Amino acid sequence: MDEIPQLPSDATDSLEVDSSTPEEFEINSLEVDSPTPEEFEISNLKSQLDKKTMQLNEKDLALEEKSAQLTKKSLALEKSLLELKALKHKLADAELNLKQQLKQTQQDRFINDLRNNDKLTKFYTGLSSWSLFTTVFNAVYQPNYDSSDSRSVLSKQQEFLMALMRLRLNLLITDLAHRFNTSHSKADMICKRGVDLIFYQLPASNIGGSGLAQQWGNGERNVEEKLRKNLKRTFSLLGDTSPTNELHIEDEVGFPFIYKATYVCDYLMKMNSDTVEPPNLTFKD
Repeated sequence: MDEIPQLPSDATDSLEVDSSTPEEFEINSLEVDSPTPEEFEISNLKSQLDKKTMQLNEKDLALEEKSAQLTKKSLALEKSLLELKALKHKLADAELNLKQQLKQTQQDRFINDLRNNDKLTKFYTGLSSWSLFTTVFNAVYQPNYDSSDSRSVLSKQQEFLMALMRLRLNLLITDLAHRFNTSHSKADMICKRGVDLIFYQLPASNIGGSGLAQQWGNGERNVEEKLRKNLKRTFSLLGDTSPTNELHIEDEVGFPFIYKATYVCDYLMKMNSDTVEPPNLTFKD
């Protein structure tokens, strides 16, 4: 028989067969592919980070939505505040208008009470009728003459009525200011101006010659005093003859108020007895 050839020993070593079982081979391969604890922990942390990031993104979206809602509500609130402010201004204007209307109503009250009421007209003014009051008023307050203060809220007719009430009833200035809803100083000025307006338009013969106080004589003073005595029954102001009374204070021309008031009351009484219209009063230079 032929002998089997012998292989060299190093060749035999290279032909050695792996005697590992299949289970051992699988375990060895798993040991090679499985991550280390550090890698596993890193992977776990990345997963948690991704989850947290997703949650934060969702919260950011929710916050953005809430922010948009709050901005919308803030704009709505700002609009409401502007509307409320506008309403407050309207309310303030309405209250002011109401106060002005009430003030005007109070100021007009005496005019409205006397209108077409001759009995009240005579009681408050000394003139026999409302028609005569209107006629005298038109004669005194001619269209080309404006005696009203531009700052005054009273009409010319109201001012004229106030002056006549002062002459007729000798009402205190404080009382007149309250009745016509104006200040004490303005009421005092209106009464004096009303008397002056008539007095300085009267014919010169009615106030003593040229009408200058410097030319008064004892006769003129006696006439004025007698006239005042007769008129004070109708016009109560003329009965206030105390020497210390402010009615005796002279104006810049030299006429005391009581003297001017006497001739104004005389003019008004003459209008009561006349059936014709009052004479045209001429403005003096």
